[in-house]
Amino acid sequence: IQTIANEWGFDLGDVTKNENIHDGMTGTPLFMGIRVLFGHPTRSLFDDIESLFYVAMYALSHLSLGPSASPAFNVHENKTAAYVKLGSVTSRISYLESFGVKVCSDDVKAQLDLLYQLLFYRDNQFIGEELTEGKAEARVVDTTIMRKIIGSYLADRIYGPQVDKDTPVAKAPAKRKTRAAKPKKPAPKKPKPADNNNNQDSIRDRFRPRPGRSIK
Repeated sequence: IQTIANEWGFDLGDVTKNENIHDGMTGTPLFMGIRVLFGHPTRSLFDDIESLFYVAMYALSHLSLGPSASPAFNVHENKTAAYVKLGSVTSRISYLESFGVKVCSDDVKAQLDLLYQLLFYRDNQFIGEELTEGKAEARVVDTTIMRKIIGSYLADRIYGPQVDKDTPVAKAPAKRKTRAAKPKKPAPKKPKPADNNNNQDSIRDRFRPRPGRSIK
């Protein structure tokens, strides 16, 4: 453990003390971000992501160079290490070579490029000077980059479904108004056919003599 402590640039005896304090300098100096190495006390999530970026650079440089890691990881004094890291990330094209990375698959490089852009660029401008000044607001969450890093499924759960502004939203077809069917009028009832027997009886009754009257 002491050998690793010497290689990574931390005092093994101070680890427990720093972890109990939980100050901004808690961690491994070899992988600390630029803002933290310059002594700015407020550490953000972006600083931790930057540390993860340096861990990846360190591992890939070992695959390329063997045990003798990149010179960018051979400096242990805080501010000097900060300036060395700042110089290593200045070029978007050659930052991998600056960290001694020569072997890297296309898929890994694509993810590292996204992390690099998220950490060191804002609105297509390099923010190295702002990081040395300790401006935490220099970094902003770019949801477009984050979606590419973490994938659409997880991004939709965090940020909500992505809506393309250039694509018009399809409107639902208008519902056709249907007129209410008028109630049908009942068909007229057909008159019942006359009963001839009853008609004849009524005629007889009309001409039948009444009591007390004589027929002239």
